Amino acid sequence: MDAPHVRRGRSVELRPVDVDMDALELSARDASDVVMSHLDMQSGEVLVIVKGEPDERLLKERVRQDKKRFRKVPPFGLSEERQLLREFLAQELEGSARDLLMRLVDEPGAFHACLTALKADAQLWRLWERFEGQGLRVSLLAWLASLGVRPNLMLSALMDE
Repeated sequence: MDAPHVRRGRSVELRPVDVDMDALELSARDASDVVMSHLDMQSGEVLVIVKGEPDERLLKERVRQDKKRFRKVPPFGLSEERQLLREFLAQELEGSARDLLMRLVDEPGAFHACLTALKADAQLWRLWERFEGQGLRVSLLAWLASLGVRPNLMLSALMDE
């Protein structure tokens, strides 16, 4: 049975597809001017197109010939990472440490300093990695739902390995 999803005040049935969530996650992280990925809405396969590779032209033509079948995978970049880091810091830290890191999150070049500070505490770093991974998965699941799709193994899509 398809799962209902609410879209602008009306319930829409989500079509189950065998989406390769691991490949989808990697593609969202790797999106750039050199790497473009598209989700095959029928098979769930993620088609990765790398500029300069021998199969680039063939893969682009495949996507171009069947535009309804393929959707460009949205990038999960620095702005999304920053937002998640803000949410994480607000949830997990208190006091002056949180205040300092919250100010650094948006400073040019300081984002990685925030991550380095988290790495100094192994337990906090593990919490961040899990939080960030779940944030990415939730974002991708929302994108899939907006396309009318849900992964066949919905529960596994939300779980860490």
